Formats: sequence, C-alpha cells, structure tokens
Amino acid sequence: MQTPIIPDNESQRLAALHGYDVLDTPAEAEFDDLTKLASIICGTPIALVSLIDKDRQWFKSSVGLAAHETPRAISFCGHAINQPEQILEVSNALEDDRFADNPLVLGAPNIRFYAGAPLVTSDGYALGTLCVIDTIPHQLTEQQREALQALSRQATRLIEKRLMPQLIQAQYLAYQEQAAMLHNQEQYFETLFDKSTDSALILHRGRVVNCNQAAVRLFHCAEKLQLVDMSLAQLSTTHQADGVCSQERLADIVSLALSHGYHHFDWRMMRSDGMPFDADVALTAITINGELMLHVALRDITDKHQLEQALYLAKERAEVTLASIGDAVITTDAAGQITFMNQVAVNLTGWALEEATGCAISTVFNITHEDTHQQIVNPVEVVLRQGKAAAPVGHTLLVARNGIEYIIEDSAAPIFLADNTLIGCVLVFRDVTEKYRMQNVVRWQAAHDALTNLPNRVLLAESFKRAIARAQRQQMLLAVCMIDLDEFKPVNDEYGHDVGDLLLVQVATRLNEMIRGDDTAARLGGDEFALLLSDITDVDELQAVVARILQALAMPYMIDGKIIKVSASIGSALYPLDDVDADTLLRHADQAMYQAKQRGRNQHLMFDVSLDTQIIASHQVLRNVKNALQHDELVLYYQPKVNMRSGLIVGMEALLRWQHPVQGLIPPLDFLPQVEKTDLIIDIGKWVIEQALSQISAWCSAGRCWTVSVNIAALHFQCRHFLQDLQDSLQRHSDVPPHLLEIEILESVALGDINLVNQLIRDCQALGVSFSLDDFGTGYSSLGYLKRLPAETIKIDQSFVRDILDDKDDLALVEAVIGMGRVFNRKIIAEGVETAEHGVLLMRLGCDLAQGYGIAKPMPAANVLAWAASYVADPVWAMWADTQWELDDFPLLVAQYDHLKWVKRLVLSVRHPHIALNKSEITDAHQCRFGHWYYGYGKAHYGSLSEFIDIEPLHNKVHEIGVAIVQACEDGDKETAQRLCGVLLATKDGILGMMARLQQAVRLEVHDISIHPHNSH
Repeated sequence: MQTPIIPDNESQRLAALHGYDVLDTPAEAEFDDLTKLASIICGTPIALVSLIDKDRQWFKSSVGLAAHETPRAISFCGHAINQPEQILEVSNALEDDRFADNPLVLGAPNIRFYAGAPLVTSDGYALGTLCVIDTIPHQLTEQQREALQALSRQATRLIEKRLMPQLIQAQYLAYQEQAAMLHNQEQYFETLFDKSTDSALILHRGRVVNCNQAAVRLFHCAEKLQLVDMSLAQLSTTHQADGVCSQERLADIVSLALSHGYHHFDWRMMRSDGMPFDADVALTAITINGELMLHVALRDITDKHQLEQALYLAKERAEVTLASIGDAVITTDAAGQITFMNQVAVNLTGWALEEATGCAISTVFNITHEDTHQQIVNPVEVVLRQGKAAAPVGHTLLVARNGIEYIIEDSAAPIFLADNTLIGCVLVFRDVTEKYRMQNVVRWQAAHDALTNLPNRVLLAESFKRAIARAQRQQMLLAVCMIDLDEFKPVNDEYGHDVGDLLLVQVATRLNEMIRGDDTAARLGGDEFALLLSDITDVDELQAVVARILQALAMPYMIDGKIIKVSASIGSALYPLDDVDADTLLRHADQAMYQAKQRGRNQHLMFDVSLDTQIIASHQVLRNVKNALQHDELVLYYQPKVNMRSGLIVGMEALLRWQHPVQGLIPPLDFLPQVEKTDLIIDIGKWVIEQALSQISAWCSAGRCWTVSVNIAALHFQCRHFLQDLQDSLQRHSDVPPHLLEIEILESVALGDINLVNQLIRDCQALGVSFSLDDFGTGYSSLGYLKRLPAETIKIDQSFVRDILDDKDDLALVEAVIGMGRVFNRKIIAEGVETAEHGVLLMRLGCDLAQGYGIAKPMPAANVLAWAASYVADPVWAMWADTQWELDDFPLLVAQYDHLKWVKRLVLSVRHPHIALNKSEITDAHQCRFGHWYYGYGKAHYGSLSEFIDIEPLHNKVHEIGVAIVQACEDGDKETAQRLCGVLLATKDGILGMMARLQQAVRLEVHDISIHPHNSH
C-alpha cells in the first residue's frame, strides 16, 4: 500500500486549516446539502467533505458512511490533495497498485471507486476534498466531473465564509493601514474587493454602498452604479416561492443578521432585466470606521433548484404510479435503502412507509426458501451488485413483520439515470399463496392414487430417476419389484368392490409399514403395486426383504367384520446388474412377476438378465456403429512397418478406430466383434479400402510411396461382389499404383472353400494388389493352408513375438514360422516388437521386417509424415545388422533387457508395493536375472574382457541403492525412496553404457572371427 505524500507546504497548509476553526465542529446543513447533491449527481452511495489533518482525515459531512474519521496514512483524500488542480479518480481500487491492499478496500467500507475534488482555498492551500465513493467499479462522466468540481468550490467557500467577518474587517483594516502608505485607500480597497470571485454587496442602512464586479455580472448590470443605493428588496422578486412578501421578510432577516452577526438563507432575487433567479445568500455584520454594515455574499443556485425540482417531480410521478398498481412495489437507493413503498407492499410486509424509509431492504423484505426456510439472497442486492434485472428465484417465502408468511413471486430491476448511472432498484412482488396452494393440491392429486394415497405412475417415474441416481452415487443396488395380489378378483366378486377397495387400502398400509424412508411404494392400477427398494447390498438381502413383504401381505385382513385372506406374487429386477432404463426395469420385473404366478403364486422371482442383456447390447452396438459410419466417426490410424536391417520405412498398416463424440477414441476390439458377423462389416471394409487408397494418393503426392495394408474380414472377403468392388475402388483412385495396397486376411478365411478363396486371391493379385496372412500361428495354421493360400507375406502374431526374450516355446514357434516362410518363399513380418532386443533376435532368426510399439504406436494420418521425417532406427540394430553372430551370444543381448526390467519394477514398487521384487533379488547381486547371467554365462564367455570386468562394481552399487530404497519404504520415508530412485536410474544408465561397450567388443570379436576363421581356436 502506498501512503500519501506530504505536501511541501504542509506546515502552512495545516496552519490555514486550523485557522478556519472547522475541525471537530457539529454537522451543518449547508455542507450536508453539498454531499447529498454530490451523491445524487455522481450516483454513488457515499459522499464526504473530508479535511486532512496532521494524522487523520476528518469528515465535516458524510452521506452513506457512519465513521467520522480515518487515519491519514490509509486515506484516498491524502493522495488527492497532492494534485489540487484536478480530480483524483480511481475507477477500480483493486486494480490500482496504490490502493489494492488498502484496509479501506479489503475491509469496510470496501472501496472500489473513488473520485475526490480538492478543497483549494483562495490562498492555494488544499484543505481536503469533496469526494464520492462506491463499493463497485465506476467511472464519472465529464458532466459529473464538472459538477463535482463545482460542488468542491462551493464547499471551499463555505469553509472560507467561517472567517468572513474577520476577513472583511481585516480587509478594511488593511485598507486603512495601506492607505497611509499608498495614499490611495479607495483604489486599494476596490482592487481587493473587486477581485473576489464571489458576488458581494456592502450595505449601509439597508442600501448598497459598494459591490464587486462579480455582483455586477450576477445582476446583469452594465456598471456598479446600477446597484448602488438599491435595497435588497429592490433586488428581490416581490414575493418569495412560498408567497410571503419579500420586503416584510427581509426586515426580519436583516434584523436577525445584525443581532447574531451572521445569517444564511436561500432567496428569490431578480436581475436588472427582470429575470428571477434563486440565490444562496449569506449576511455578515461588519464594522467599518465605526459604522455597522452588512456584507452580502451571493451565489446563483437556480440550476441546483431546477435539478432538485425535476428529481422531486419525477419521484412524485413514480410514486403515484406505483401506488396505483395491484402489485406490491418497493424502491431503494443505490445503497439498498428503502425510499418508497406502495400500500400493497405496506400491507404484505407489515412495515409503515415512514418506518421503512431509510431501512436496508433485507430488514423489511425478509425472504426465505419455501421448503428449507433458509435465508435466500435478496434480489435487490443482486440487482445493485450486477446492474441488471434479477431472474425470479421461485419458491420464495416473505416473512412479514408480524410473522405471517406469504408465498410470493418477485422481480427486481435497476433504475438508471440518462447517463446510465445506477441510482437504485425497483422491486415488484405479489402474494401467490392461494395460487400455490391450489397448484399443490392439483399436483398432489396428479401424482397420487386417489384410493390408497400411494404415488401413481407419474410420481413413480420421478422417484425412479432419483433412485437410479442414488444407486449410481452410493454404488449400491436398486431393487424394482412388481406386486400382484393373488385371488383378488374373487374378493371383489364375493364381497363387492367396496370391500375390495378397503382391502387395497390395507395392502397399501402394510407396504408403507414394510419399506424404509428412502424407498417408494406405488399403486399402478387395479391390484398391481410397485416398490423401489434402495441401498440393497446383494441378492440375499433382496430375497430376505421380499420374503418379509410376502409374509406381511399374506396375513389375514379384517374388513367389515369379515376375515379375508389373499397372497401376492412378486417379480423383481436389480439395477445395475440389469443395466437398462426405468421402463425396461419395470417391464423385466413385470415379466418375473408373471413367471412367479405361473409357478404357483405367493412367490418371488428375479428377472434373468443375462440372455436379454446380451441380445439388447449386441443390437445396440450394431446401431451405434452403423450410426458412427454414417456420421464419419470412424477413423484410420496408421502403424509404421520398418526394415530393421536397412533402417527404412517399408509401409503402414491401417487400423480402425472409433472417434466417439462422447467416449473419445474407442479401440476396435470394443465394437468389431459384435459387427464382424453382420453385413455391416462389408460396408466398413469398403469404407476402409476407400480411405486407405485416398491416403496412399496423398502420401505419394508428398513423395512417400508406402505400401498400406488393410484388414478385411472373412464375411466381406467372401461376399460375391468383393472383386468387383475392389476393381471399382482402384479405378476411382487411378493415380494409386495397385501394388501399394495390401490386403490382410486371417487364415480362417479359407475354412469354407479353400479353392474358391485361392482363386479370389489370385484374381485380386491380377489387379496388382498383394496379400498378407495376418496373425499367423493363432488359428488353423498348417503347411497345406500356407501352400494353397498364395499370400506374399506372413505376419507373425504379436502374442508370440512379445515373449520371445523370456519364453523358449514362443522363440521356437517364431523360429519355425520364419523357417516355413523361407521354405515357401514368403516375406515375413513380425508384429509386437517392443524393444531393441526383440529386433536384434528377429534379425538373427531371419526376420528383418517388423512393427510394434517399440517402433511406433498407431497414429492419425496427419502425424505420419512428421514421424517419418524424424525416424531413426535403433542404433543397436545397425550395430548387429552385418554380424553373423551365434545364438549362443543372445543372452548378452537379453541381459540388459533383464536389467531394465529389474530397475523398472523396483522403482514402481515404491508407489505400488504389490509388485515388489523378491528380497533376495535386491539384496544379493547374484540372484537377480542380470546377476545370473553375469556370474554364469557371461563370466564363462566374456570374463577375460575388460569391458565385462568393469561392470561388476557398478552392478553391486545398483543393489546397494536398491537395498536402501527398500529400507526407506519399510520406514515409511517415501521422500528418501523417491530421491534414491533418481540415483538408481542414473546408475542404470551407466550399466547400459557399459553393456553397449561390451556388445561392441563382442561384435568386433565375432566379426574378426568371421573374417579370419583360422584364429578362432
């Protein structure tokens, strides 16, 4: 907070202020009129005449503020007096660095807007300000600024007039003293007198003996002589505004001024041209050369009176209008204090207008919520804060002064001046108690059964929504029960409908007694009832609850002296086990109820959701996917295929995704299984081919002629018009070389007629496209199929490739598939390559083509070119590409893979203890998988290499760090454990670097042996 700067002339300024003897004096109407007028004109709730003392600012007059003074150090006015020639205006104090943290901003009175016009005396001292303040951001118009400055000048004159008698007498004494020195007493006095900005007359024995130039201008005279020798009565209208004769009243006023020394009043005067005007007049008795005279100070206040009159007339018109309408009306000022109430508002609130005027709106208009009786936000406060009409809240209860409560409808709107200055609010409300009572009766009747008073279907539907929401929120079960009375018709037939009705009423009573407060019992019609049972934990609890209900309903009923026995059949459905909408839940419960009746009655049966749900879900998925295809929600993602040995990108696989507008990106396994056996898969396949061809065209234009493979379902591939559709698509995209399109099919496509499939593949190949057998090894793989399906490529399924580093069976199977491909002259590509080690082993086995997350995840077409531009093959592949190493050296490659897995698992165990390693794998460097290799196979084969020997100390350090991490976790010191994980990861990088150097040494040794085989022994 910036404290005010002390002016350079502070001591002289304070002396002038104290000389006027105005500090700590009682309130005066003249000052209060000025602050009220400033508040009205500027549209602010607070206006002050503030005087800046040595350590405080003291308020001579205030509107809207109870305090009389504040410390000078936090005052806004202390800043304003440092720029005496202009207004200090702060539009939003929270955004002004000088005041943002000021206590008067952060606390009461919560200043947001401030404008202060300095009170500058004729001697040039700024005594204080006339300022206006608001609790919301604000900005004055140019007219408001001019008015505020004019009012501040008037306030200064009022202060200076306190010394008028002394000043006038001092002027005359000074005149006498100076006359002897200047030899021109008259000229000096006239000069001093004439330069006064206030209009002034000097009266002797009731006649003007002197006047200044300001008075000459005020009365529209040509020269002073026109005013000399005139009386005040001659300068006044004959009668005042109240009809009293001016001359008669002036005699009393002059007498009062002479006896008391001073008198201040408003007066109706007349200019020399006969034009009347309103004047502010101050008479001061002075003595000059022993003669008693009157000094008359005059100020034209015609504009002020006209403004006040206009405001008064506007207010009168508004009050007459508001008093005549049928609704209750209350108006307030900008501070929310009541200024008017019509008679309807008086009657409803219980407050008389005289009592309510000036009170805060919340005191008189006391409103609460109809249901909770909690205090609600007053609409007037909202309007005054936001400056716009407030929307009706509804369910509003007005609490009158005598405690009577009325249900009301209300609206509130702001009142603006022509310049958009907010000056108050108008509140209109009406008593709708009877209207609401009738509505409640009608609403209750519409939602309840007239016989039993239970909820009917309408209210049941509303309760259903709440019950389902509660079940979702609480993660509990909701039971929906349908009840039908057994043998109810015979009761009606034997005893009559009146007895039947009484029986239904007793059944309703028993149901209400059996359920809990959050449950619902409803009558659907006839002898059918429904129950909503919330917070059911499991099926056993539901069975127990329903058993008690069956027992209660089967107890005998006493009606009109007759004992009547009936039972009930109950069917139920459990949400969300039966995850359907409310209507379907009722239908399912109804189906179960009828099955219970068929099984012998007086029974409970639950709906079997499994079969029904599967059918509905399958159809729903079909509808949704069909809609997705029609609305362009399906998209293709592309996963690169690379040649690991050459490092080149050889193609892309197009993979289907569903860009759902709500659920986001949905993978194919979440929707294709429900679609692939239907004709919809044909439409999807055709769409995929079209999209892929368009994308190939776009990439070729960018200089990237990659092969793109698409997955085609068996049902689509075997449809009779597949070949023609493919040919048509290729013709539509004639700029695309057909060999860049590859069709991936599963081995199972040939299960029907292998000869037909064989011919179809060859016909398609004749068009130029190629084929790949997808997921080879997972289906019906056989040498016969491989021989008779003329696909150019075999794709090894990722389920085998992923585990070849750990699973010997998977390694053998992959090696066998690669061997089969070599025998049948097929290209081999492996999917599921996740690490560099996977790639090195596949190259050694004879498979150079690969795809997988270790290369790139599937990506939108828009991202492919950028990825391709930045792609660099793993350097490990390049290092081993030209080396014919033995599989005996493969453990060397797997060792660093094992080390990475060990480190990753240890780091994860800090946050997820359930995945922790065995303790021996951490404490003993020989027991981890890397240790097994290092102290076993590695030492036996590479123990003589210095690159191998250098690894052991760092490996031991890794285990020391691991032990420390485990100990920190056991001590509950997660922060230390996390810090040590960072150290572990850095050390891990060191081992990986050493392993790279060891592999390089081994590769060179192998390469040397292959070149000089005689040195191998």
